[in-house]
Amino acid sequence: METKSRKSYDPEFKRNAASLYVNGKQSLGDLANEFGIAESTLYNWVAEYRKHGNKSFEPKTLSAQEKEVIALKKELADMKMERDILKKALAIFSQKK
Repeated sequence: METKSRKSYDPEFKRNAASLYVNGKQSLGDLANEFGIAESTLYNWVAEYRKHGNKSFEPKTLSAQEKEVIALKKELADMKMERDILKKALAIFSQKK
């Protein structure tokens, strides 16, 4: 089974597509077909654009605490993996021959 890779669009493209719908006279379906995107995707972009205007789709800035939590979660995952590897190695080397 082949998985589709998720296509990403830059914030400027999303803002432009959403503003064309909000400020224009084309239907959502027509714009979605023109841009080659799903109607539901464009619908979500329009909702975001209506809520935040030109500040829509900007990357979220993380606080120092959020960055630290992310780093600690990554470190914890690495430590768990190392622990599991050591457990397996211990089991292999402690087997009686």
